[in-house]
Amino acid sequence: MKVLSLTVGTYNVLHPYQQNRFSFLPNGGADWDSRVGIIASNLLTTSDAILCLQEISQDHFQDLKGRIGHVYEGFHTKHDGRVAPEKQDGVALFYRKDKFILKAVKTCSRIERTTTSRRDLYIDVEEPVTQSVIRCATAHIDGNPVRPEIGNQQLEEILNFVSTDSPHQSDSLDAVIIGCDLNEESGGGRFGIFRKANFMTFVSQQAESEVNRDRQIDWVFFKIFNQKLIPTPPLRIHDELPNGSDHRLVSARMTIPYPAPFEVHPPPLSPISSPLPIADEEETTSSLSQYEKFLDKVSDTFSAKNALWLTPLSILTLGLLPLMITIFWFLYSIILHNTK
Repeated sequence: MKVLSLTVGTYNVLHPYQQNRFSFLPNGGADWDSRVGIIASNLLTTSDAILCLQEISQDHFQDLKGRIGHVYEGFHTKHDGRVAPEKQDGVALFYRKDKFILKAVKTCSRIERTTTSRRDLYIDVEEPVTQSVIRCATAHIDGNPVRPEIGNQQLEEILNFVSTDSPHQSDSLDAVIIGCDLNEESGGGRFGIFRKANFMTFVSQQAESEVNRDRQIDWVFFKIFNQKLIPTPPLRIHDELPNGSDHRLVSARMTIPYPAPFEVHPPPLSPISSPLPIADEEETTSSLSQYEKFLDKVSDTFSAKNALWLTPLSILTLGLLPLMITIFWFLYSIILHNTK
């Protein structure tokens, strides 16, 4: 019996537009050009079979892909939000071209999820030796301690997105894996959300995944449909690598035993669904009608992520209403008096 080993890594690479600055990084982390070489080297050194990245813009994704593209194929999607282009980041996935056959790639859209601005991305890949099909997703969950329910809502929607999308595909999946910046340590409420959806996490080695923050908030979770895939603990936090971000690369390993010798290499199966390019937000928005754009703006305005300004505005409006009625009645009385 032989054993095939596959590793999945998750890595928040730090979008340069941050309010915080990090003294252990060049220019406090705001200089992408001085860090991308370190990040690319870290990824190539660990050589994980699948890479889940967070806080990466479209431009930085293309830059990184140019440096590791000889080994990896990758996809990117950016988050929504009415923010300046230099502030807009997203998530990305890379997979080793020599280890997998791509079966499908998908990101959720505003139609599928209108309640939060985060967008998620997954790929379905087949390992040709064991013919195992794995769905791997990358996600970045909001960690605002003032409004934790927003992040919890995002997480529930992500789990629904990767677990129930295209049910006819799920029967072919051997496992679903999620690499994420969860913005929560072990034992928090979000781990309960994962357990409710039948996801487990690899055992941690209890090290920090955020540099100099003494906490681990980067995790790899899994759900197995085929027991031949065996999660191999613990998570490995690569603190031996040079710092290219305020987070460390975290890796998890799964093993797949198979009969030996295994000399037959069957031809690739037909794709679960044909991989489609992921359109930029501008392309998606431009294809909408004026009415759909109006509804989209209204939906975004009254979404949970913008609810903070609605409450004080409503209170202010109610408070001014009696004054406005008094002024209107006063002016109406004057006009009525002058017309007599």
